Amino acid sequence: MILAKNQLLEINLSNNKIVERILWIDKNYSYCFTIDIEKNNTNALPLIKELETLHRLVELGDVKPLLNDPYKIFYDESAITTAEKNTRDNRWDQIKELVKMEPDIYLESINSMIKRVYKDSKVSRSSIYKYLRLYWQRGMVKNSLIPDFRDCGGRGKRKKLGDKKTGRPKTYIKDKPGINVTSMVDYYFEQGLKECKESNVRGIKDIYNHILYRFFLEGYRYENNKKTVQLEDNIPTLRQFRYWYENHSGKSLAQKQIDRKGQREYNLNYRPVTGKSDLNINGPGAQYQIDSTPSDIYLISEVNPKLSIGKPTTYFVIDVFSRMITGMYVGIKEASWVAARLAIANTAEDKVNFCKSNGIDISESDWPVQHLPESILADRGTEFSGYKIETLIDSFGIRVENTPSYRADLKGIIEKNFDNVNNKLKPFMPGSITKDSGKRGEADPRLEAKMTLKEYRRGVINAVLSYNNFHWLKHYTPDREMLKENVRLVPIEIWKWGIKHRSGQLKKIPEDIVKLRLMEKAKGRVQMYGIHFKGDLYYTCHRAKTEGWFEDAAIKGSWEVELAYDPSSTDEVYIVNSDGTYEVCYLLPKSKAYNGIHFADYDEVIFNLKEMEKGHEHKEIEAEINLNNDLMEIKKQAEESFKEYKQDLNKSNRTKNIRENKIMERELLSEEESLRLSEVLSKNAMRDNKNNKSEEYLDEMDDEFNFIKNFQKERLNNE
Repeated sequence: MILAKNQLLEINLSNNKIVERILWIDKNYSYCFTIDIEKNNTNALPLIKELETLHRLVELGDVKPLLNDPYKIFYDESAITTAEKNTRDNRWDQIKELVKMEPDIYLESINSMIKRVYKDSKVSRSSIYKYLRLYWQRGMVKNSLIPDFRDCGGRGKRKKLGDKKTGRPKTYIKDKPGINVTSMVDYYFEQGLKECKESNVRGIKDIYNHILYRFFLEGYRYENNKKTVQLEDNIPTLRQFRYWYENHSGKSLAQKQIDRKGQREYNLNYRPVTGKSDLNINGPGAQYQIDSTPSDIYLISEVNPKLSIGKPTTYFVIDVFSRMITGMYVGIKEASWVAARLAIANTAEDKVNFCKSNGIDISESDWPVQHLPESILADRGTEFSGYKIETLIDSFGIRVENTPSYRADLKGIIEKNFDNVNNKLKPFMPGSITKDSGKRGEADPRLEAKMTLKEYRRGVINAVLSYNNFHWLKHYTPDREMLKENVRLVPIEIWKWGIKHRSGQLKKIPEDIVKLRLMEKAKGRVQMYGIHFKGDLYYTCHRAKTEGWFEDAAIKGSWEVELAYDPSSTDEVYIVNSDGTYEVCYLLPKSKAYNGIHFADYDEVIFNLKEMEKGHEHKEIEAEINLNNDLMEIKKQAEESFKEYKQDLNKSNRTKNIRENKIMERELLSEEESLRLSEVLSKNAMRDNKNNKSEEYLDEMDDEFNFIKNFQKERLNNE
């Protein structure tokens, strides 16, 4: 197996077990530095270890690689408080120069390094050592430095507030006592903020004034013949509302800055600057390159093969050193951050499971990649612009760089791979676009489409496996060491050689954490019918059942929840908790018709149903008009038939003896409203039974019917 940077190792000692994190691996893959991650070990320092020894201990079972990281440092930015961000950023500013100095920071004395780097400034050596230890122990990303405020106090528990005002006393005697921010005041703040969003009110003071006017208005008074507002004596202060807004409004600091300054100014002046690095590409994981292209093929819907869904988009992520395709995405989303992050997540995914989920069986050695890189290079575009890339930077410590216009050599690496895969697939893919498509006499590829998204993706995966394992890189320039060892210039061979001799820059982060942080986010709603999401999709989860969410929704009303989901499958969505954990939600039986399909296919089906509804709308309107005409005709006939009785009736006659009249009417209609078998089937029975009703008997029944009818008419006239 491959030992990678950031990987956790459980080491069995004679008396106990310790867990260490790999901090750095030398380019020749001969030794590494590790550190004990035990929180209470405040004296932990990086230790040097031989990789050969570690591998031998792994084989003996004395060292075991761990998958689950005890430090939940992969927070969503919106879940980090302002105080935590300020502390994190302050700590990062103090150590960011030191952590770049690998491996010197592990080899030299830390004290001497601090003296050399901070010779002209006064810094606390103990603080810097503490921050370095936290950074190393907790995962070597910026978020490792988030303080442990979450372990303090009663987070998530509302304080029991009495009638007495909490907080500091008022400075001035004339100040009103003020009020506590109770759950009711919370509700007023939320409602007022929502109303201001809808009316495009932005200023914090304007929102505050609107809330006071809506919820703390005592009445009006007249001054100089002018109607003026009179507020209640005790109202929340602007400071209380500002604190609530900063901590409970659900917006990240970056998003608030965008709201105030606008997207353009944020991108120009506030977005993290990640310029081009001068780091050499000297091994696997030093840099991945990502790019996308619309595939030259038309596809059909998985659910309804009669529907065409257009051309898919393909993303490839390629390791620049080995030219190995390390991740991919094939879907019908346009080139965007949503699609790009799925490709990045795939780089950390177990490829054996990934291929199996697409109907392909491979061994781990066929595609031995499930790591994140040191940096990602992307074209300058919307996918990796603005605050979207902060997840990669802060959660995973990945440096993001944009391709300058003069780096055609790097753009060509991935663009050539698109050509290779396309050329292999086209002859076998009905619906493919060729150079002759569109010419007179040539078949329309849209009419030739026969492949679904899943089938096309399976074809792309097979082409990628063929490329990684067998494609000879004609234009690859090996270095002297590779030439000396006769390394075959095939991506997987270069990757394996690099892992053995130039490793140390790959990052091992739990697959589920990577996926969760990169998943698409959206709002769902807890209702009495289930967790509602997108159209007719309803989900449930273990927590919702045990805590009685759906019963609460039936009584108290619905509420919103934050969901993460994978666009490639409707099977599951995930409730994101503030501590980085999640709840798995499964489709309810009422939504099982949409099980196992792509969200894009689901959207297409819903759109098609809406389109059919619109097409049917004209017929329905015509039917309603026809129905109205028929009912109007029945009404006219009834009114015409009633005319001969109307003059003999009064209000009293119409409202008396209704129950008796109903009984008589029921007897009159008993023949008409009874269940009868058809005459055709009853002929034999009538022939066999001579005692059945004769014509004379039927005549007697008619006479009795006429008698009752005349009796009812006379009774109405007498009344």
